[in-house]
Amino acid sequence: MRFRIPYTLKLLFPTMGFAGICVFFGCVLILSIGKFEPAGSRLLFIIGIPAVLLADYIFTIFRFGNFWFSSEESKAINNALYQSDFPKKLKPEEAKNIFYSLVSFSRNIFSSTIWEGLILTILIVVIGTWRGIRIEDTLIIIGGASVATVLSAVFASFYSEQKTFFLVKALRKKLMESNETVPNINFDSIKSKFYFLFLFPIITAIIVLLCVFPFDFNVAVLSVVGITMVLIIDRVLFLYITKSFYEAEEFITDMAEGNSTVFATGSVDKELVTLIDGLNDASKRALISRKESEKAKEEMKNRVIELEKFFDLTVNREIKMVELKKQIKKEKEKNAAKKIKKGL
Repeated sequence: MRFRIPYTLKLLFPTMGFAGICVFFGCVLILSIGKFEPAGSRLLFIIGIPAVLLADYIFTIFRFGNFWFSSEESKAINNALYQSDFPKKLKPEEAKNIFYSLVSFSRNIFSSTIWEGLILTILIVVIGTWRGIRIEDTLIIIGGASVATVLSAVFASFYSEQKTFFLVKALRKKLMESNETVPNINFDSIKSKFYFLFLFPIITAIIVLLCVFPFDFNVAVLSVVGITMVLIIDRVLFLYITKSFYEAEEFITDMAEGNSTVFATGSVDKELVTLIDGLNDASKRALISRKESEKAKEEMKNRVIELEKFFDLTVNREIKMVELKKQIKKEKEKNAAKKIKKGL
């Protein structure tokens, strides 16, 4: 039997590789700045970090793989994707479960990375405290570990959602074609994802502050001002982009109600302008189709009225003629019977 790598591990290996790069970056940052006294603390840090990271990798593989003790979500995803005809032969209830598992998997990777990074940071700080390292070195370790953890978690979340995009789309399409409701999993908004961008200027400031440690008041003030300026720009950019989405939502609502409407937005971005043209074209076609449908319905109604009139003029007339013939026949039979009686 040919060995197949579980799909969840195919998602995890790139995120684990990126996490390794982030940890390496954090370690170089820490080792470049920290003094690591007493003697031997630096060597312990250099040996301990790879060992702890390797143990974390092994734990992650076992947790999100396809082993008997792995999470139920991982096993459900892998078992379903092993089928060559995925997702055609899935029953609606099975499709719902896989849909839920895929969305939850991406969220769990993010939360797991945060928790694992936090646990590893605490473990390193505890060992460092036991070895008697300086408070300054402890703060540097916390700063470097925080940078590595946040970058790893954000990449893991975005990468897993990007790689499962077409699977989620196929499952959603199958459920909609089966007239089944798509599970409501309290989906994240673009707004929540956009706020991740706020983390990067903060991370940059942490790196700068670590590099100039110990820093003076001027450095602290400049860092705070710089972060604030970037956050304001990010906020303005977010509001600018999301306005078009809100307008598109209103346009679709009016379109669904059968109103003649035109989608227009103040955006000058190429992608959104293309979306505007596509939505307006779809609206025109839907309106034309609706008018043609109403016209055909009215024509059908008039045709029915004409048929009813034709029925009254022809079929009912024939029925009356048949009844009249029967009545004449009965009258003839009565007259014939009367003549017979008179002859007797």
